[in-house]
Amino acid sequence: MPYSFLTKAPERFKKKMNTLFGVKPLVDAQPDIISWFNTPIGQRLLQAEQVKLNRIMPEMYGYHLMQLSANSGPLSLSRQSPVTHHFSLGVTLKEEAGAVAEFESIPIDAESIDVALLHHALEYSTNPHQLLREAARTIIPNGYIIVVGFNPWSFSTVKRQLGRLFSQNAQRRFHNLRRSRLLDWLQLLDFEPALLEYGDHGWPVQNQYGKSIEAYLRNLFPVFGSFYIIVARKSVTPMTVIKPEWKKVSRLPSWAKGSITQHSAKDALKSIKK
Repeated sequence: MPYSFLTKAPERFKKKMNTLFGVKPLVDAQPDIISWFNTPIGQRLLQAEQVKLNRIMPEMYGYHLMQLSANSGPLSLSRQSPVTHHFSLGVTLKEEAGAVAEFESIPIDAESIDVALLHHALEYSTNPHQLLREAARTIIPNGYIIVVGFNPWSFSTVKRQLGRLFSQNAQRRFHNLRRSRLLDWLQLLDFEPALLEYGDHGWPVQNQYGKSIEAYLRNLFPVFGSFYIIVARKSVTPMTVIKPEWKKVSRLPSWAKGSITQHSAKDALKSIKK
């Protein structure tokens, strides 16, 4: 009895902590997430992200662009991309999305998407590594993944994480994905980082001093932006065909070679004597 209690106690504690502070499924958490993005601070973050994406997207070409966003909504984030076909996947029928599916199991063929935009989808996923693996699977060779995520070292993220201890709001419960950790995941999936940028360096407060000190903080602490954008390109190593080395095999047996050589030598001596 004591042994079973000791073995099950850590599992119960872990389950209890996950229930209190863990990331909720996106289906349940999305209403709180959308509500936060509609606040002045959330809108300021979206505007800063939009400015960055408007400069990055025109460099992305192809036929199909896929957007996965925890905030749902229309395809405004990728509107500047010259890709022919844009579509988004959602987790509920209430979203303005082209289809409803689980982000961790994307119902799309492998190597069929040119650009994938992951807008805070990894942080609010119960299995971010699986989601990234699925997105990478759908990207064609030399295609791109664009990740927009919360910067764990920003003032805004730290404030929200502290509030996580006193509030059960689902928008506060997300994974802190460091830039270095995410780059390691991408490299394991054969992606090479092409661009890294930070944005929104203002204080996470709704007052008149938010914008006045943003430029100062951006110059002094550039890596403390509220969000980061990582652009990674799928690199495929071409296969090198190794041809086997064929050995020259004579059709004549060894005894025939010797006889031919002897006869030819005798004929040569006779011709010299003559």
